[in-house]
Amino acid sequence: MGLPILIVELEPALWCMPELPEPPDAPVSGALKAGSREALIAQWRSALCLPGPIVRRRKPVRMSRAWSGGDANELLRDGESLARLLLRRSWRRLPRRERKALRQRMRTFNLQAPAIPVPREQIKATAWLLAAMYWNGCRHPKALWCEPLHPATGVVRWLSGFDVVEQSEDARYILAKLAARVGWIEYESLKRVREMRDKRRVVAMLPELLQ
Repeated sequence: MGLPILIVELEPALWCMPELPEPPDAPVSGALKAGSREALIAQWRSALCLPGPIVRRRKPVRMSRAWSGGDANELLRDGESLARLLLRRSWRRLPRRERKALRQRMRTFNLQAPAIPVPREQIKATAWLLAAMYWNGCRHPKALWCEPLHPATGVVRWLSGFDVVEQSEDARYILAKLAARVGWIEYESLKRVREMRDKRRVVAMLPELLQ
């Protein structure tokens, strides 16, 4: 059963629109002026000594005959609900003042210049935001507080690593692995944010850096 989306002042809906309209008068950085977000991502990957995106190889899945899952759409809905629940729990663990400051900073976020200065006390909140953007597949953080127009990209990407038989016969196991993956992405996001801040004094809000 899917969990309802509750939107309150300090809690994000955690699902996004694909993109928000870009400000017409926003200053354009050199990399993005050439129309290459990919080039900017490549620059940051090089600065952080990161490899290219890794295609996850399918591993043997322990089959459970005691429980039979539903169709792929049902598994996707369950995966979205699970990821949403875990991200909300992480959001609530952040101090209230950090959540409030994060919401205020998002109002001035410029999609054309995604590298932003981050105070030391905002590192954990920024890492959460980057991880949430990764799972939802959005480029603008404000989109996390919008009604979704597409399934959560990160969940779809995760489920694509399992074939139809695995998804139908071992859904519980796949969801358990997804929960672990959500935690791992949050951990990696915190590492990336700290590293970017230490090396460049700014943090690039590019969820592609977590792939």
